[in-house]
Amino acid sequence: MASESELRTALNIHLAAMPGSTPIAWENVNYTPDGSVFIEQSLNPAEDRSNGVSVGSTDILTGFMQLMINEPKSVGIINYQGMIETIKSHFERNSSVTNGSTRVSFTKIWASSPIPSENYYRVPVSIRYTAT
Repeated sequence: MASESELRTALNIHLAAMPGSTPIAWENVNYTPDGSVFIEQSLNPAEDRSNGVSVGSTDILTGFMQLMINEPKSVGIINYQGMIETIKSHFERNSSVTNGSTRVSFTKIWASSPIPSENYYRVPVSIRYTAT
């Protein structure tokens, strides 16, 4: 049976093992940017789905993890484009990770339009998952 705790741990361990040494601002953990590129991480659970119709059937956990690439403004697009490709490669569609009894599968990865802020050019990358 999928566990939300095991799901979150599996995603965080996998993210922490991503190639490159980009700092990560973990969800609900104090982080002070130093003016260099960093990634913000957040988990966005969606409604669970039933994996059967009988009493006691297991649930399929769904949602997406959002990674917000924060790159200092006015340095061009080359760095964040490379980071998008690294994220897509690391969270390859149809691949999976396991923690405890929870298997997390990555079903879709996409980058959205950049969001300029005062000091950073912010690029959201969403990773849709299902967990069983």
